[in-house]
Amino acid sequence: MMRIDYQYNREAGLLFNTRISLLILFAITTLSIVVYSDIMTHDFIAYDDIRIIVDRIDRYDGVTIENISNIILKDFPREEPLIIRDLSYLVNAHIFGALNPQGYLIGNLILHVITSYLVYCLALSLFPRQYLAASLSALLFVIHPLHVESIAWISSRKDPLYTAFFLGALLQFHQYLKNQKQISLLFSCLFFLCSLFSKAAAISFFPAVVALRYCTNKFSDMKVIEALYFFAIVILTLFYIQWYTGVLQTFGVVKEDVNTQRDWFLWALSSCEYIKFYIEKLFFPVNLTIAYNYPAPHMIFQHPFSLFSAVIIIVSCIAAMIMALLRNHLQYLFLGLLFFCSFIPYLDLAQVKIFIADRYAYLGSAAFCILFSLVIISGCRYVVKRNRLLFTAFIALCAVYSCFYVYQARAATKVWRNTFTLWQNAYQLDSRRSDVYTGLIGQYVKFYVNNFGQPYSLEALEQARIIGEEAVRKFCRTDGTCPPQLFKVLAYLGEIYWQLKDVDKAEAFFLKSIALNPKYPESRFMFLSLLIEQGNYSLAAEQARLVEENAHPYLDQKLLKDLKTRIWPILEGTMQD
Repeated sequence: MMRIDYQYNREAGLLFNTRISLLILFAITTLSIVVYSDIMTHDFIAYDDIRIIVDRIDRYDGVTIENISNIILKDFPREEPLIIRDLSYLVNAHIFGALNPQGYLIGNLILHVITSYLVYCLALSLFPRQYLAASLSALLFVIHPLHVESIAWISSRKDPLYTAFFLGALLQFHQYLKNQKQISLLFSCLFFLCSLFSKAAAISFFPAVVALRYCTNKFSDMKVIEALYFFAIVILTLFYIQWYTGVLQTFGVVKEDVNTQRDWFLWALSSCEYIKFYIEKLFFPVNLTIAYNYPAPHMIFQHPFSLFSAVIIIVSCIAAMIMALLRNHLQYLFLGLLFFCSFIPYLDLAQVKIFIADRYAYLGSAAFCILFSLVIISGCRYVVKRNRLLFTAFIALCAVYSCFYVYQARAATKVWRNTFTLWQNAYQLDSRRSDVYTGLIGQYVKFYVNNFGQPYSLEALEQARIIGEEAVRKFCRTDGTCPPQLFKVLAYLGEIYWQLKDVDKAEAFFLKSIALNPKYPESRFMFLSLLIEQGNYSLAAEQARLVEENAHPYLDQKLLKDLKTRIWPILEGTMQD
C-alpha cells in the first residue's frame, strides 16, 4: 500500500495532506478550463464592460504611478468605488493588453480557481481530515452553473475577487483561534479590507466572523487583542458604508432621501422569496439569464403558492440550524449562518432596485457546496452499508448530476459571448421585462450603424423596429400612454424611424420618450440631431442646453464630448449667420 505523507501542525491542530491538496488544485484548474474554455472567443459586453473598462482605457494602459493614483484617489464619482477590482484590471491589462477581453476573462477564471481552492481549505478547516468532502465541495463550486455570470462577464470580477479575500479573512481568523498568533488577525483584517474594496457585499463579514467565533469557541477565553479585532472590523465596516453610500449618492445610484418608512413585513416576505430563489437555482440551475422578472416586491402576492413555499423553506432552514445548535453540530450551524449572511447586502436594504442576479449567490454557494458535499458523502456511507446495488445507483446519480452541472455551465458560458447573445437569450427566456427589449433593440441598432451601407444592415434595423413595436403593443395602453420604464425603447424607435426616413414618426417617438423621462439625455440628443437636420436650430439649441443640464459627467462622457465638439459648433455657426 502506498504510504501517504501527512504534515501535522501541532499548534493549528490540523492534519494537512500535501499530495491530496496539490491533486485537488490540479483537478480544480483542469475542470475550470474544461467548463470555461469558450471564454477565449468572448468579447466585451455592453453591459458595464464598455463603460467601466473600454471607455476608461487610459486608466489601464500601464502600471504607472499616475494610473494607480487616478484609480485610488481621483476616479470619483463613479458607478462603484471598487479600488481593488480596478487595480486588478490594471495588472490584468499590463499582462494581457488593455483591450484584450480574453485577458480579463482569464483573470476572472484564475480568481475562480483560487476561490474554489479556498472553499476546499474552508471545508477542511471546519472538518479536519474530511478530504473527500472538502474535495467534492471545491469541485462542485468550480463547476456550478450559477457562477457563470461571475466568470464569463468581465465586469463581474468583483464577485470572485471579494469572495476570495472574504474566505481568506475567515480562514486567517480561524487560524488565529487555533494557534493564537496575532499575525493571523492582522492578515484577516487586511484581507477583509481588500474584500470591502473589491465589492461592498463584504459588509456581511462581521456577522460571518462572529458566527465562526461562536461555532468554534463559543466566545470562551476571548483575549483583549481579539476584542480589538472585532471592534476594528465594526469600525471599518461602518466607515466604509458611510463613504461608499456618499460616493453612490454623488454618482446618483442611491438617493439621499432613501425611504426608511417601508413595510418591514413585506420586506421579510420578499427576502424569503429571494433566498428561496437562490436555493432553487443552486440545486437546479436552469434558465440562467441576466434579468429575472420574478421575484420582486411588487409581485409578491401575485404568486401565493411560491410565497407560501418560500416561507416554509426558510422556516425549515432555520429549524435545521436550531437542530444543529441543540445537537452541538456547530460546523453545520456556521455554514448555515454563512449562507444567510452572504445575502444580507442583497435584501434591498439600500433600495437600489436590483433584486435578483446569479452573481449574488457566489459567496453563499461556498457554504451550499460544502453542506451539499457532506450530505452526498453521508448518503454514500449510508447506502454502501445496506446495498451494493443501491450504492452503485447512488454514485451513478451523482455522476449524472455532475455532468448536468458541467453541461449547464458550458451552455450558460456561450450566452455571454457578446452583448447580442446575452440579450437574445434573455429575450427568449423572459420577454416580460422592458429592459430585455431595450438591450436587444440596442444591439440591432448598433449592428446597423456599424455596418451602414451593407444590405444585411437594413435587415437588422427592420428587426429592431419589429421588436420595438412588439414592446409598445405589450406594455403601452390602448390609449397610447406608455409606462415610464419604456422610455429607452421609445427613444430607439425614434432613431429607427429616423433612419427609415419617417420623420413624423421619429419625432413623435422622441417626444414620447422625453415626456416619460425628461432627464434622459440620449433622447434629447437624438431629437436635437433630428431638429438640426430639419433646420430648426433654435429648438435644437434649447434641447442641447437641456442635454448639458441632465447629462451625467461619468455615464455620458461620450455624449457630452460629441455635444461640445460637433453639435455646438454647428448651432453657434447658424446663430451667428
